[in-house]
Amino acid sequence: MSNSTASTSKSAKKKCIMLDYKNGRERVAEGRVCTSNPSDTVHHMPLGPNASKVCVEVSKIGDAAVWRPNSEIQTIADAVGSIVAWPTDKIMFV
Repeated sequence: MSNSTASTSKSAKKKCIMLDYKNGRERVAEGRVCTSNPSDTVHHMPLGPNASKVCVEVSKIGDAAVWRPNSEIQTIADAVGSIVAWPTDKIMFV
């Protein structure tokens, strides 16, 4: 196994379920957590504490609001295929 392959597998993104940030009960999307490093940015804004950078893969409730909307991404349906910030306590790993 080459070093590049080994480092890639170590940094594999964890599959997750994104829960509604307002009530934490509904599953609004599926995705993969990229990082929870507070100094990373999402759409030019620092991630900050208690947040994760998530690549949204599947919408479960398309009209659910995203946690930090911007001019292009306001709902989960808008976020599919994009990266959003999400509260870490509203993420379940699968």
